[in-house]
Amino acid sequence: MVQKYYWDSEHHTLMKTQWTKQLQRMISNNIIKGKRLNKKPSFVSVTNWNLITTNSKNRKSDRGGDGMHQHISGSKSYAKVKYDMMMELGEEPAITDLVRKTHMKIDGTFVDKRAKKIVEEVESIVVSHFPINTDDNEAGSQGSNSPITPLMRDEAFYSIVKAYKGRFFGLGTAQMGHYDPIDPPTVVLPRQARYERDLVNLTGVVNLMTQQLTALCEARGVLMTSVIGTEQPPEAAAPHPDIAN
Repeated sequence: MVQKYYWDSEHHTLMKTQWTKQLQRMISNNIIKGKRLNKKPSFVSVTNWNLITTNSKNRKSDRGGDGMHQHISGSKSYAKVKYDMMMELGEEPAITDLVRKTHMKIDGTFVDKRAKKIVEEVESIVVSHFPINTDDNEAGSQGSNSPITPLMRDEAFYSIVKAYKGRFFGLGTAQMGHYDPIDPPTVVLPRQARYERDLVNLTGVVNLMTQQLTALCEARGVLMTSVIGTEQPPEAAAPHPDIAN
């Protein structure tokens, strides 16, 4: 075979990864079409075809007792659904919100049992870890005014949903946007959530230190600007009599 396309060696891993994905997609589409038409593709042996159709029937009837996977996104990819949600919300949605969007009907019922279980379990975890206190007498207690953020839900999601073949259930193509030439999305996404958590914690520490420093400066009558080094130079003091003479 004669090579027709060339690229820099530094892009070899990326090109190989993208080509492998494209090839897998083409093979998968042909097999799906064959199963729909009940016609074996020419590149699949009879033995492998029998194995594929048998495994397909098992997945549809079992899947841990949850039945066949169903969603309501239609032909729209999960990546596009997530993008539309980001445009509407102004921020990246929580994974459970994406699962709801793609698996819940307008009347609030889920079309997929596993999706329903995951969302309910995630909500149970975040509520138990970050309870919202409604008692006015305890309004100052820890956690009473702490809102549940998308990051909290994502961390709970990663703690209960196990990876399968390098992917997470409920994310579809949305998880492929986090490209890494070495690690799969199941490694990249939880790691990114940990980084975000570290950043949130660090930001909280910096804000607390700023508040404490401001209070200390006010107590001592010192301007905050002078503490951080942006003060104006002091006025020149009158020369000492001995020096003036």
